[in-house]
Amino acid sequence: MNVYKVNEYWIAAKDTDAAFGQYLEETDSLETMIVDDLAEGEETEITVSIKRLTTKEIETQTVPCCEDGCDRCEDLNDHLYDTYQELLTQRTDFPCVLAKEI
Repeated sequence: MNVYKVNEYWIAAKDTDAAFGQYLEETDSLETMIVDDLAEGEETEITVSIKRLTTKEIETQTVPCCEDGCDRCEDLNDHLYDTYQELLTQRTDFPCVLAKEI
């Protein structure tokens, strides 16, 4: 299983196409893209950044368990952190979002 960073989402998927599809599903397609009104004849570009994490990044990069406290960290002064590899082993249904930028 691979991990892709698609804009601000980290998604576990077998390939780039599945990761991008999951991103579109999570973000209600392009509804979340902010596009100003265009004047007649004007053009704009919307960019989606996709990066496939390396095996080393999957094994070493960590993310917090939550945004504002959860059952795992409610009695602590800080979040608990998991690697993407640890998050992958907890999941069985793919593609899926592993984390989102806070």
